[in-house]
Amino acid sequence: MASRGLPSVLFIAGTTAVGKTDLSIQLAKLLGGEIVSADSVQVYKCMDIGSAKIDKSIRDEVRHHMIDVVDVRTPFNVADFCQLANEAMIDIIKRGKVPIVVGGTSFYFNFLMGGETGAPPSTESSRAYIDELLAEDGGDWDKSFSRLQSLDPTYAAVVQCNDWYRLKRGLDICIQSGRTVTSFKVDKHDVKLPYSYHCLFLTMPRVQLYRRIDERCEIMTKNGLLKEVIDLVRNHGLVAESPPGKSIGYCETLKYLSESWGFPHSPCDDHATDRNTIRKEFLEFISDYQASTRQLACKQMVWFKREDSFHWLNMSSGGEGRLSVELVAERVKDWFLTGRPLPPEWDGSSLKKLTRVQEKELMLYLSVRTIYSSDDDIDKTILEVTDCLNYK
Repeated sequence: MASRGLPSVLFIAGTTAVGKTDLSIQLAKLLGGEIVSADSVQVYKCMDIGSAKIDKSIRDEVRHHMIDVVDVRTPFNVADFCQLANEAMIDIIKRGKVPIVVGGTSFYFNFLMGGETGAPPSTESSRAYIDELLAEDGGDWDKSFSRLQSLDPTYAAVVQCNDWYRLKRGLDICIQSGRTVTSFKVDKHDVKLPYSYHCLFLTMPRVQLYRRIDERCEIMTKNGLLKEVIDLVRNHGLVAESPPGKSIGYCETLKYLSESWGFPHSPCDDHATDRNTIRKEFLEFISDYQASTRQLACKQMVWFKREDSFHWLNMSSGGEGRLSVELVAERVKDWFLTGRPLPPEWDGSSLKKLTRVQEKELMLYLSVRTIYSSDDDIDKTILEVTDCLNYK
């Protein structure tokens, strides 16, 4: 939504592994911009590998905001994000630069675009009632999630698996008010913002995206995700029950370390010793991590499919190839500054809905390991874990 007389902000959204970071860095250099991260995990300090934080060297070159905001023990919600992100954007604009908001968290973009609700605030008594209600489900996510689906299926569609905070908040609003969460949404056109926004959603054909996701999960694991999580638990207070502990990548890693290695509670010798069993459990962890991340990507698309402000940009050049980041950045810069349309062949709106052929492809989809394809590769990472845990 562009408005004359208002400073412009560029929103770049997209699923994990689609190429948001590379494009945003290039655009920041071309536009004289600074990046505002709209990632719900990158706000946490020391959660670096699993959240794919940009290297510190690049952050020194292109200034980033909303990264390393709080430690993992500090509560942080969408209201906190909006306050700090808006302050950052206003500061960037005052200094004559362009804010470039980058991420995949739809809740964050929704609120930045003026979609905050007038829903009743949570109270101590209402939270206690919700906790008592969900206790009946015995911690079963599917049972609790079905409660929310029955009350507000539209809101439930954008709540990610194991996001207990938003599930509880949704139930809280519905039960307190007798209305759906979505019924409280404000019409964005009636909200007066101090900036106008130009919005892109980066996408690509689903199988190609899935291949990139699977490889990225392996890369993050090889780069030390397991050691990072061990350090977060030992030295920074990360727990599985917290919002950062339930985020994709960290959730699966904590589960693997607990079930396969007894970390952090069981004795050091309470783990499998058979080499084949250890390898099997490790590969099961990789598969779970990849599957959860692919599911996250599908969830990330839901809200953006309905949000007409976002132009869908297909980053694929066909096959397994990807459009040149430099070329895309140049054309996006032109589109942002002049309004000149992007090339029609880059239009990704057709990817909002899968064809029957694409649905069949996904039904038959199988991950292909590109890094952990041999026992030697697997054993190297397992050895790093055992050394880190001091397991023999």
